[in-house]
Amino acid sequence: MGRIEKLKRQAINEANKRVLNEDSKEIETDDAYWAQAKEDLTCKDCREWNAADEPMFMVNDDIWNEYGNEEDMICPSCLEKRMGRKLKKDDMSDYADAPVNIENPYIQSLK
Repeated sequence: MGRIEKLKRQAINEANKRVLNEDSKEIETDDAYWAQAKEDLTCKDCREWNAADEPMFMVNDDIWNEYGNEEDMICPSCLEKRMGRKLKKDDMSDYADAPVNIENPYIQSLK
């Protein structure tokens, strides 16, 4: 990873450490909070922390029930491996309006 990429990632990480409450006021967090958040957002198949590169997404219940995991976290790449095919926009149709799908560039790029 080049110097510019490291600086970008550092800036993103610092920005992401700001947690706002319901009134949009910043709340105090500690290392334990972020360690738990990282664990919660780690793909349970490949054990990679994908939150920065592959944001969360939601698939239809029938897809999740057949290919998902009990841990409720799997990255798109690992889900595609389990499915034996690439994800399609139809795989998210029940949750098309979910913010995690609207804000996910990968999901938005699906056909």
